[in-house]
Amino acid sequence: MTKRLLLAALLGSGAIMALPACSTEQAESAEQGRTAVREAAASDTAYASQNAALMALAERHARTVLERAPEAATSLGVSTDIGGEGYGARLRDYSPLARDEALELNDQFLRDLQGIDREALSGTALVTYDVLLNAYETAAARNQYDFGGGAVLGSNPPYIVTQLSGPHIELPRLLLTEQPLTTPQEARDYIARLREIGRALAETRDSLLLDAERGVVPPVFALTGAAGSIETLTEAPAGEHPLVTHFRSGLSGIGDLSAEERGRLAQDAEAAVERVVYPAYADLREALLSLRDAAGQDAGVWRLDGGAAFYQHALDSYGASGMTAAEVHELGLSEVERISAEMNAIFEEMGITGGTAGERFQQLAEDPR
Repeated sequence: MTKRLLLAALLGSGAIMALPACSTEQAESAEQGRTAVREAAASDTAYASQNAALMALAERHARTVLERAPEAATSLGVSTDIGGEGYGARLRDYSPLARDEALELNDQFLRDLQGIDREALSGTALVTYDVLLNAYETAAARNQYDFGGGAVLGSNPPYIVTQLSGPHIELPRLLLTEQPLTTPQEARDYIARLREIGRALAETRDSLLLDAERGVVPPVFALTGAAGSIETLTEAPAGEHPLVTHFRSGLSGIGDLSAEERGRLAQDAEAAVERVVYPAYADLREALLSLRDAAGQDAGVWRLDGGAAFYQHALDSYGASGMTAAEVHELGLSEVERISAEMNAIFEEMGITGGTAGERFQQLAEDPR
């Protein structure tokens, strides 16, 4: 019995015990007690029902997201029951159409969540509701800007490809650091994803060029940097590429494969890199370089139409709570000054008084005292 039910029952029985037997007051009090118990039970049932509904909704949303983003399912190491059958062999959609689908999905998630009575939630369900609401509303605010891809559960950067981020960097990293490679099926999944990189990079190129048609082009140094990283990534012969050498190394640890099967799989991986991955990278690099004349030297997103508002959105999505860019900058400067003063005081107590903070740290590393 819950505390609410127990309290109601005790109140009801206490009222009965305090009154003379067979009195009208006793009967009324007993009925009041029973009513209190029924209302408490109904309330508990309502809480339990809404809590269960919210958690079931959250699970459905998570499954939907992971089925559409198999890379995330791999990173999280979820089962196929959650990520979908064969998700380890797939990559998500990177095409312009995927952006529209992401917008619709996030809007649907938000409507689903708003169909739950927050006031009828408690405990973990209440916390989950608030976390999801913040994520969906943040994504909805991000999705007002028709560049950089659509968002579900949060926010996205303004550019699809830069020298620091994008599928051209993230997909090889996924295969090299997170893709499981312990069974024959996982080996086949690895090769399937190698081939999928061709499609993913082609769709990335299409989305990049569509953004450019809308006047949204990364700054020239980002284009040049991304093109340079692609050149470096594809300069080795396919058989010597880390995607292939890593795969060969992983095959050696799979006991259920014969030497002949290992050799055949390694050849398939090398062929995928040479015939699919490298050409896709070359096409993306060409697209990046073709946009240099349309790109500006300025890095600030404020140069885009709606860029200042987007920057404020980005600040808020990372916890700025309405602070402007100038206010965040001033806060950063003041924190650097405060921390530097505290560091200097500690260094002086230790007798390390000369040089910059970096030089003092070097002295400390050489002489930990």
